[in-house]
Amino acid sequence: MASPHVAGVAALVLQAKREAGQTMRAEDMRGLLQNTATPRPWSNNSGQLDVVHRQGAGMVNVVNAINTTATVTPGKLSLGESESGVAPQTLTVTNRGTTPVTYTLSHTGARTTEGNYTVKSSGPGATATFSAGTLTVPAGGSAQVTVTVNPTAPNLSIYGGYIVFTPQGAGTPLRVPYAGFQGDYQDLKVLTSAPQLARFDATKNAYAPTTNHTFTMRDGDFPYFRMHLDHFARSIKLDVLEASTMQPVNTQFFNASTDEYLPRNSTATGFFAFGWDGMVSWSRGVSDNAQNKRKAVPNGQYVIRVTVLKALGQEGNSDHQETWTSPVLTVNASK
Repeated sequence: MASPHVAGVAALVLQAKREAGQTMRAEDMRGLLQNTATPRPWSNNSGQLDVVHRQGAGMVNVVNAINTTATVTPGKLSLGESESGVAPQTLTVTNRGTTPVTYTLSHTGARTTEGNYTVKSSGPGATATFSAGTLTVPAGGSAQVTVTVNPTAPNLSIYGGYIVFTPQGAGTPLRVPYAGFQGDYQDLKVLTSAPQLARFDATKNAYAPTTNHTFTMRDGDFPYFRMHLDHFARSIKLDVLEASTMQPVNTQFFNASTDEYLPRNSTATGFFAFGWDGMVSWSRGVSDNAQNKRKAVPNGQYVIRVTVLKALGQEGNSDHQETWTSPVLTVNASK
C-alpha cells in the first residue's frame, strides 16, 4: 500500500506548490520526499534509527514536503562496497526561497545488519566528516558541501545513516539517507557447502543423494547436482570434462548448462537441483549458428566442473568465482 499513499502525497505536494506559485518538476518529487521524510526508530525503542536498507528515507511527511523551499541533491547516497574505501560525496543544496538559509550539518547513524538466514543487528556502523560545519545557501541559489562517510561496521555487513541539514532558526530539516556494504562484496560465499551428486528417488518426486554414479540417461535416470546457494549468483555454469584427462569433452561443445541471475535459497537448508541430460552445447568460438546445437556425449566417464560467478563479479576474475568438481560419473546410455 505504500505506492498509492505516496502517489496521493505527491499530488497534494504538487497542488500546494503550484498554488504557492512555486514550480516543480515531476522528476524532482522523489528527492523532495526523501529530503523531508521522517526516519523511524528501531522497533525495540533503543533510541537508534531502524536500518536504512529497510526503511529508506523514512516515513513520508507531506507537511514538511510542502513547507520547505529547499532540496538536497542527490536525494540518497548508494555507497557500494568499502573494500577500497568510500569516496567523498558532494551534496548540493538548492534554495528556492526569497531569503538565504544557513544550515548546520550533522550525521545520525542507523542500525547495522549482517547475515542471511539469521540476521544480526548492531548499532550504527559509520561516522561522517564534512568539508564545513555550516552551509549558507543564498536566496534563489545553491551551495555545495562535501561529506565523507567512514564505515566502522563489522566486515560483510550493511550500514547506513542520514546526513542532516538543520536550518538555523525556523525551517524544515533536510536529510539524505545513505547505505553501504562494509568490505569486499565478493567475499560473500555462494557455495557454503559442497554440492551433492543426486538422482531421482524411487517415487521420482525428490532428489536423493546417491553413491551409484552410473547413469543410463533415459527414463529420468540423470545426474542432478544439489546446490545450496547462500547468496545470489550472477551465473552458474556446468561444463563436462573427460575424467581421464580433465579436459573438455569436446573442443567446442562441452557446456552442460548455464543459468544466470540466480537467487539465494529461501532457507538455510534449501537447495536447487541442476540436472544434466547427457547433452552438451556450443561453448566457445563462432561458427555458422552452431551455438544453437546440442550434442550427446558418448558413453564414458566424466566429471562436471561447476563455476559460480558471484553477484556483481567480473567474468575472468578468479577472485570473483567459486568452483567445484563432481565425482566421476559413468554414462552408460543404451544404443
